[in-house]
Amino acid sequence: MSTLSDYVDASIGRKTLSLLITNCKLLNVYTGELYPTSIGIYKDRIVIVDGQAAKREATEKIDAKGMIALPGFIDTHLHVESSMVTPFRFAEAVLPHGTTTAYADPHEIANVLGKDGVRMMIENAKELPLRLMFFAPTCVPESNAVTSGAELTPQDIEEMLSWEGICGLGEVMDFNAVLSGSSKMMEILEIGRRRRAVIDGHSPLLSGTELNAYITSGAEADHENFTVETALEKMRLGMYVKLRGPYLLDTKRFVSAIEKLPRPWNLIFCTDDVMPDNLIRWGHLDYIVRSFIRAGMDPVEAIRSVTIRPAQHMKANELGAIAPGKVADIILVDNFRDLNVKKVIASGRIVSENGKLVFNLK
Repeated sequence: MSTLSDYVDASIGRKTLSLLITNCKLLNVYTGELYPTSIGIYKDRIVIVDGQAAKREATEKIDAKGMIALPGFIDTHLHVESSMVTPFRFAEAVLPHGTTTAYADPHEIANVLGKDGVRMMIENAKELPLRLMFFAPTCVPESNAVTSGAELTPQDIEEMLSWEGICGLGEVMDFNAVLSGSSKMMEILEIGRRRRAVIDGHSPLLSGTELNAYITSGAEADHENFTVETALEKMRLGMYVKLRGPYLLDTKRFVSAIEKLPRPWNLIFCTDDVMPDNLIRWGHLDYIVRSFIRAGMDPVEAIRSVTIRPAQHMKANELGAIAPGKVADIILVDNFRDLNVKKVIASGRIVSENGKLVFNLK
């Protein structure tokens, strides 16, 4: 286990770097600049980002040959079960596409198996190079109109929020329960707010007063956005708006509307449900980013929507950027239009090259 002193020593040159990337162009998600530099990594952390680092000694070196270095992509809303695979197989599928962190809502398996199902997902995700965290499902069953194999009580959810591997409250899809002041739903949301947990939302039909009331309850983000008008309303009210891909949205229309806003910050891309055939056919977050860039979006803004903004939304300050002290999740791509992911580094380890895993998963 590395100490803080080890990282400082590696940064200043008293320790040999574990991995050194030279001859790359860095997209700086803080400033929006693209410039040549070198990136030094010690164990799982970035310790130096400086052209002079090219002279350093390192156990392993990568000559990026002018490729663009981006932070690893972060997906803040998805369901592993919707891809009909276990977390282990999901990691195999998405890592070569540059997704290095994912926050999943396991409400599908919770509907069948309750807390035991969520535990199974967490256990299967351990020790993967993909950083896979899970929300505690808030709506099991999803509403009073359906039946399921299990029910999660407020007490269950409070317990789950203390588990390692749980990152917040999952999508609050029973918005009618929120608006009616359901005692169960209010108790769940109070637990989340008391614990300062991230609370994911789901409000496809709400607008005006109802949307204001829903956001007042604590929901911070929403992936259910099908029209430009509803997306803009949520953005103006402070929600993180999560947009999915061209299989659901008119990307050109969304890009045209977004470009009229001076400097919107609360825009994120996510995948939600991706069937296994589409995962193979199109890709993962890389497909969504590529689609928005080809629809005319500024590449810097598109990349920010899967890196620094998702990290800030999830309160994960160590993720989302290539900078000293950050976790060494880095992808190398050939260009912004095609966004071909040539190499993926997760927690300082090379895990994929040219679309193929080079890391043995347990």
